[in-house]
Amino acid sequence: MLCFDYTGYGLNSGQPCETACYEDIRSVFAWLTGSKGVPSERILLYVGLFPPTPFSLKTNVPWRSLGKSIGSGPVIDLVASLAPSLSRLKRGSRISHFGRGLIWGRGNGDGEGEEDGSYSSIAGMILHSAFTSIGDVAGSRFHHSLGLDIFDNLKKADRVRCPVLLLHGTHDVIVPKQHSEVISKLI
Repeated sequence: MLCFDYTGYGLNSGQPCETACYEDIRSVFAWLTGSKGVPSERILLYVGLFPPTPFSLKTNVPWRSLGKSIGSGPVIDLVASLAPSLSRLKRGSRISHFGRGLIWGRGNGDGEGEEDGSYSSIAGMILHSAFTSIGDVAGSRFHHSLGLDIFDNLKKADRVRCPVLLLHGTHDVIVPKQHSEVISKLI
């Protein structure tokens, strides 16, 4: 398991911005696959909950808010950039509702996946409270547009070519569950 903080988040200094997040995840991925020799097909990317860091303890930031949602932008960007323009993976999509949450998952059919020309650059990705874009989150939360849009997952999600698991609470007050439902239809 490898955990890291994006620039400007947690213990990583600097100014947080979209470009820095993309550079951070690409650097970590390159280090892991290059320097450490881990085959990309053995990497499962997870954006979700991790235990509190010293930073979150010092600033009284609730640990449950660190690491989820915003990380879906860089993860989807990385995975989309790794996929060549080949046919989509076999559909095996399913949305399951349980209690106050939903789980959506897609595998690559029978696990073989190569006979139809599909491609999986990584073992898979798990996204927790993923959003369609920051502009859409602001629009749904504040009922108006910011006039800018960053981490536009909608433009990239259809290039994702790996098994995916989306986790999202049905009562999420920051990122409505409809964001994950829209993404699930694209990937």
